[in-house]
Amino acid sequence: STKEEEEEERLVFIVDPIDGTTNFQAGLPIYAMSIGVVALPPPPSSSSSSSSSPEVVAGVIYNPALGEMTSAVRGRGCYLNNRRIKPPSQQEDNDQNHHHLPPRTSILNQSLINVGFPVSKESTLRASSKAVTALATKVRGLRMA
Repeated sequence: STKEEEEEERLVFIVDPIDGTTNFQAGLPIYAMSIGVVALPPPPSSSSSSSSSPEVVAGVIYNPALGEMTSAVRGRGCYLNNRRIKPPSQQEDNDQNHHHLPPRTSILNQSLINVGFPVSKESTLRASSKAVTALATKVRGLRMA
């Protein structure tokens, strides 16, 4: 096998066909289809000096309710509906070819966060509640589905 075939054999696709199943079942349009691609490390060998942990190399999230597809490939940027998303530090005022994000400092405090977590054990509920409490004062609002 060629080096390219060996690299392809190390790729693992992680697919969540309905990310937000509970919302989908309840008729709430807060769900997406998610696909991630992870490269597993090559088998150990004396000539290999590459990373020994898996690496996320690509991802796609499609939100059918909003008609939005976000995609990214490691080293090639992130796109929203095929338009490149640039971080605030790289944006230029006259750049019309990219989707611009607000400065990071304003993103969280302007966000309306939907929170949901399974309550399978009391310890899970306590841990999740702590996380929600820490987040609550930093966002515009919280909603629980």
